[in-house]
Amino acid sequence: MIKLRIIFTLVVVLFCNLANAQTEGFIETKSKIEKRIEKEQWDDVVLMASDLLIEEPSKGDGYYYISLAFFKMGQAEKAASYLQQAEALKDTSIQSKIDELKIMMQASSSEAASVLNAEKLESEGKLKDAAVLWEKIWTNNKKNLDYALNAVAIYLKLKLYPEALAILNDPSVASDSEANELIQRINETKQMKSINGYTESMSRGLALMKEEKYEAALQKFETALTFRAKDKEALNQKNIVLDKIAFYKA
Repeated sequence: MIKLRIIFTLVVVLFCNLANAQTEGFIETKSKIEKRIEKEQWDDVVLMASDLLIEEPSKGDGYYYISLAFFKMGQAEKAASYLQQAEALKDTSIQSKIDELKIMMQASSSEAASVLNAEKLESEGKLKDAAVLWEKIWTNNKKNLDYALNAVAIYLKLKLYPEALAILNDPSVASDSEANELIQRINETKQMKSINGYTESMSRGLALMKEEKYEAALQKFETALTFRAKDKEALNQKNIVLDKIAFYKA
């Protein structure tokens, strides 16, 4: 009887040690995987995550990491398959990560469909619509500079310079040296000189109006009209400032 108790105790101790060793190994492997994720070493993530499935087959971590890796490598079907297996285990400790990845996959699927639509619009010669869609796709995913450049290229082709500049001046794009050079070249075009000249003159004229410097404001509104001779806003502001001048001279 005593021998049986001793044997039973030894078995329990051995099992506990083995379980602890497995848990420590599991945690260590997860830590290594997280470091690979930071470096975007997705092939390594797939290989190492397989070890998690061996160490803790009842936990969803292994399937989740493999799904994440395939998703990042652009293999959507494999990613969806492994995520489904992760979710089937109903591992609450990782459910929030699974939910987050599902949202990312849904957004990616929607983005892919939008890209195909933008390409289709281009092929059909509907360039303005294509540019607007490329810009919308980029707005939702500013990490992909290609989307922004696709929109800019079409806007430039259509000579829609303000639309192109709105994208190029965005902080996520403007840091690029080539973008800065392109901004300078666009601003040197006759169209943009006219737009910038008008905008600056109107802005300065309105500021001078607030300061009650009506003669100087009049000069600015007249300058604005040299860029847009029949502009209603410039003509309206000119008339207002003339009335002010007439009133103070009366």
